[in-house]
Amino acid sequence: MRHGGRPLDVKGRGGRNNWCMAVAADLVLIGCAKSTSAQPARAAELFTGALFTGRRAFAQASGLPWYILSAQYGVLAPGDVIGPYDLCLADQPRAYRQAWGEFVCAQLAVLYGDPSGRTIEVHADAAYTDPLRLPLEKRGARLATPTGHLGLGQQQAWYRNLSAPTTDDPAAVDRSVREVAALTAALTDPARARTPAEFLAAGQDGFNRPGLYSWWVDGAGAGDLADGLGMTFAPGLIYAGQAGATRWPSGQRSTNTLWGRIARMHLSGRAEFSTFRRTLAAALRDVPGLDGENAPQLDAWIGRHLRVIAVAVDDADELGRLEDAVLAALDPPLNLRGRPTTALRARLRERRGSRPSRNGDDGEASLGAGSAGDVEEGIVGESYASAVEAVRGHCPEDPDQHAAEERLACHRHFGAALPSDGGRPALTRQVAARRDRQSRAQPPAPKLCSTCRMELPLNGRCDNCQ
Repeated sequence: MRHGGRPLDVKGRGGRNNWCMAVAADLVLIGCAKSTSAQPARAAELFTGALFTGRRAFAQASGLPWYILSAQYGVLAPGDVIGPYDLCLADQPRAYRQAWGEFVCAQLAVLYGDPSGRTIEVHADAAYTDPLRLPLEKRGARLATPTGHLGLGQQQAWYRNLSAPTTDDPAAVDRSVREVAALTAALTDPARARTPAEFLAAGQDGFNRPGLYSWWVDGAGAGDLADGLGMTFAPGLIYAGQAGATRWPSGQRSTNTLWGRIARMHLSGRAEFSTFRRTLAAALRDVPGLDGENAPQLDAWIGRHLRVIAVAVDDADELGRLEDAVLAALDPPLNLRGRPTTALRARLRERRGSRPSRNGDDGEASLGAGSAGDVEEGIVGESYASAVEAVRGHCPEDPDQHAAEERLACHRHFGAALPSDGGRPALTRQVAARRDRQSRAQPPAPKLCSTCRMELPLNGRCDNCQ
């Protein structure tokens, strides 16, 4: 595997990039709708309603082969002419739905070809996706359902946000879908993956910007996660997220960057500063030698078994929307917030909720501080992030930075005297000093071979290239 190069630059909607169409899926299937036109028509035009219109716009703009799932006909090509009918798959007995799933897979084999090794993305209700899951898996295909965990209104909003506007500006639909596709392709490109040592050695250049990242685990690391969770765990993508997105609806700008998130929180931070580290620690708690969130052993494990991909995104205002779309497409198993419930995620939530507190508190925290020990240290406390997640619905990656921003927002709201520029979020003296010490204490970045990007031995000659 070759490592190197700069992070991919992705512009906002107004950017001038010439996107190439590259998505994680190979085929798109969309569910039909109860409401139809009164006369026979092409299948793509027979079904009506806002949800079907959003699904159709997504499928058309994807650039992929796509078909319509019908309770009566199984699979319909967009141009198939049919008449209106009144048959709802959810109202049919289980035996009918099971037979329907096998029938659909047989039709796809004729219309599309062998699905083995393919990813089939389905935009439909559970009544349609559930009967397909087992037959597709038996044929070696992967079923992806990016909107399966969303309610009706949330699905409609998902399609509006992903491809708006849906009718007035077809070019905008195509640009938005291609933008998400380019990000998804970059975040899943093995050639872009770096070891933690390689990422740190590359330096801040190109990463002191907002963007998206993805973390990947090798086979041995997946085995450790399986042992820790007591569940099957496959190597590959495990986690993804963003750094630096504008906070809506307040419009407050974030000071986070890809370098700050990955280098200072994931790789050299404490667990209370990083949702990712906290999740890893919870998953690996029962693995011998990996029972501490901040232990050097966890750092060593990350260095041995994980790879990271960083993708810079210029438009921080759009970054949150892009993250939602990418997570819906990729669905990394260790991402918890906003993702559909699985047995693995339920196990992780249980473990994270029972994590031992460093100061022995009961997990409650005020906005500004945790236990008395935390106040003396000048930090907000380990339970601050959990409190924010419970109240606001999201877990801050950097609780102390989040608290600093909240304090500034409070001062502004109540009309406190501030500098002419409005002031900037300030960490406490203790936190700022500790982070400065941690930054200076980091070991020097290893020297890499300019050809294969592997770490050089002490003699300075690459064993692979010489």
